[in-house]
Amino acid sequence: MACPTDSGLEAEHDRANITKTSTLPSDSTLWVTSLAADEGSMQQKLDELMALCTSLQRQQSEMASKFAAQDLEISQLKARVKLLEDREGGG
Repeated sequence: MACPTDSGLEAEHDRANITKTSTLPSDSTLWVTSLAADEGSMQQKLDELMALCTSLQRQQSEMASKFAAQDLEISQLKARVKLLEDREGGG
């Protein structure tokens, strides 16, 4: 019965590595394809978030304009009330 030599074990190990390496291109292609799909999905989510942010900024701007208009109207109404009170009290 023959005993395996170190060089024989190394050769067997090398053959196994070559076999594994020869399958890497298809594996890496799947990885790259998967990575591209992930990037596409992430880009879609980013686009959705950007659209949401734009919409929220627009809404915030509209609300700020409404608040400013209401503040102005309240100030004008307070001035009218004061004017009417002054007329009533002085007349």
